[in-house]
Amino acid sequence: MNRTDAPVARQKLVEIIGDSVVLAETLVETLGHERGALEAQDMDALQDVLADKTRCVESLRQLDRQRSAICTGAGFADGDDQMDHMIEWCDENHAVADRWRHLVQIAIECNRRNMTNGSIIRARKQQIESAMAIVRGGSANSDTYSRQGVEPGVNNLRSIVEA
Repeated sequence: MNRTDAPVARQKLVEIIGDSVVLAETLVETLGHERGALEAQDMDALQDVLADKTRCVESLRQLDRQRSAICTGAGFADGDDQMDHMIEWCDENHAVADRWRHLVQIAIECNRRNMTNGSIIRARKQQIESAMAIVRGGSANSDTYSRQGVEPGVNNLRSIVEA
């Protein structure tokens, strides 16, 4: 693309980033629903939410590929500074920069919520593993090791059938 193509690139970026913002806001909401389903241990709701989450993420990836293709087509290589160069080249009145900043802020919130949901999943997994260890005759904290580097109660574990 040459300099006269900058307005066309800008308009395409404004549209793609705008669509991305809408999807990212939907993802924030979906991650909130995911947390609610995790906390309620509602597996049916969780399956529905995960399907919605997957659709949102895939749509966001597709839009990001389109955004990246526009930048690459304008001569800006993939990388952390791609959008900085693109904005410097084609932006007027902060049309792209403001939308991009907004999208980045929403992405940060999505990441925060996703990390929280992951923590809930890890905590539940640990609770289940601890309960299973107790049922098998071990201790609830069977993922720790003794001074000799051996799991406590390893030799004492009974099969679930014996318990």
